[in-house]
Amino acid sequence: MVADLSRKFRIMADIIHTVNNGKTTLEDLKATLASNADLKRTEVESIARLAKEFGFIREDEEHKLHTTNAGLAFERYVTVVDSQVMTSITGVPKIDRGTELKVCITVPPMWVEKIRESFGDITEHTLAGQKLVAEDAETKLIIVTPYLDVGIMQVALKDIYAKNAELIVVTSEPSLAKTYSGGVNFKIQKLEALIRSRFKSGKVLFISEDTTLAHAKVWCSDRSLLVTSANVKPDSTADNLEIGIYTDDPGLVSTMRSLLDQILKMEGIKCLLKIPP
Repeated sequence: MVADLSRKFRIMADIIHTVNNGKTTLEDLKATLASNADLKRTEVESIARLAKEFGFIREDEEHKLHTTNAGLAFERYVTVVDSQVMTSITGVPKIDRGTELKVCITVPPMWVEKIRESFGDITEHTLAGQKLVAEDAETKLIIVTPYLDVGIMQVALKDIYAKNAELIVVTSEPSLAKTYSGGVNFKIQKLEALIRSRFKSGKVLFISEDTTLAHAKVWCSDRSLLVTSANVKPDSTADNLEIGIYTDDPGLVSTMRSLLDQILKMEGIKCLLKIPP
């Protein structure tokens, strides 16, 4: 019930954001948002109708949609609360520094208490490992993930302000590569805002060549790295069984950085977004 309500609120916030970015008809909304495999056109339509009833969007005499001040305030509120709720649900503990190796995990809710009882002192939550790697970004943070949810990226990078570092995201998330009418992709816009607010510069790179995709899940910065099974997605932070290894071993970090730097020079990688310093 709570998870379903949270999902609907996030969809409603996305509807408001999309209308505010120029998608002013219901058909535009459905075409843009239903391109995400997680959403159906009927679901977009029903939640858009609810947003109108709440006064978050309005329809004029020509059936064009417009945002309201209340709607824009609701979108901002959902972004903040979504971050707080995700952190609260997952119970991310403060991670200890100076440890060479850590097991970072996500477990289904029904397993949480048992795992904490047995391994609470020697494991960390996936989000904690991601955040620690991000905190170690002095010049560069590289994130490789097949699938990416911008809201979860915001949670993982909460309180991270690496204004001297570059963020490079390598993904095969299909919704980021789509081109909509007017050439606007609202998810890319959200990523751009996130990068500009927290990093000096950044890139979003896309790998999808026939049967090839960015299937690795790696977070790597200047002083640490996390290799994990977890995507940057809601189910990877709260529902799935995910296991990864965090390390600040200088030799391993150097090897991973060199490997990723070489991969970034390979053919077949499309740049979806580039933000210069």
